Amino acid sequence: MRRILIGLAALSIPGTGWAQTMTANEFAALAPQKIGQVVTVDSCFASNASTAGVDCVSFGPQQAHDDLNWNVLIPVDGNTIDRQSLLRALNNCADLNHRTDCRVSVTGTVRDAMADMGINDTHMYVLKAATLKWLN
Repeated sequence: MRRILIGLAALSIPGTGWAQTMTANEFAALAPQKIGQVVTVDSCFASNASTAGVDCVSFGPQQAHDDLNWNVLIPVDGNTIDRQSLLRALNNCADLNHRTDCRVSVTGTVRDAMADMGINDTHMYVLKAATLKWLN
């Protein structure tokens, strides 16, 4: 029993392979506290895929039949994203959408893209070195 508890304690140490799982709404609210940490956004839609990256988008309640009422958009850096993730997103999710074939969870390192460019009075929280896990 003691060995199991020690093993679990070691797995919960940052940098040992486990990422904190959160919703897109939690990411939007808590990203400033998570800079430099690896997190998993548990369910969003890969959208707007381009060579610049992919957006992890969650949607609010629909107001009309075809309404794309997004409420959280998390940029995923195109320079550091897993190449297979980017290729699949480019092939299938280049638009703003909520199709089941674009539903993903995203694991990556939280960064403030503006601070990384030396701009400290504006913030844009992104995921770098990310991998998309396709949920369809």
